[in-house]
Amino acid sequence: MIVGVDFSTKALHCCFGHRGQPQIARLEIANGETEVQAALVFELLGGLLRTIEDRFDTCPGLLVVERPWAGANARSVVKLGQVQGAIMATAYSQGWVVVEEDPSAIRKTIIGRGTAPGKGKIKELVREHVKLVYKLDLSDDAADAVVIWAYGWAVAHEALPREPEG
Repeated sequence: MIVGVDFSTKALHCCFGHRGQPQIARLEIANGETEVQAALVFELLGGLLRTIEDRFDTCPGLLVVERPWAGANARSVVKLGQVQGAIMATAYSQGWVVVEEDPSAIRKTIIGRGTAPGKGKIKELVREHVKLVYKLDLSDDAADAVVIWAYGWAVAHEALPREPEG
């Protein structure tokens, strides 16, 4: 099973399901103290991962998450890094394999390498891709989760060219 997670300091958008049939879960986390957010991520995401394992009768799978980025706002990068750390710790603690990837690499791999000036244009391309390929009309963050999930499928099935190690 593949799970793609798009996150902010307010919510996690998780995409999961079988190829061609993605499902979305939005998990609200407090936009407050780091300890509270980490506890909510551990409880809510942990519960979702257990439910996915039970519902799809599968062992832990692959969770794909983006590296945090927030432009020039260092405080946001730190806060997003803490949320990402809680996501990764939760998945690892339940036996899931975690892939961390650069957001632009995910979008370029799934959407393509066109010119897309500005964040808004990229969000529009992601949303349109999800609408065309998966027949889902979603918010920006939910559409991002679907693209991250699709990237996870490509990684898991070795459909991506990988750089040689070393």
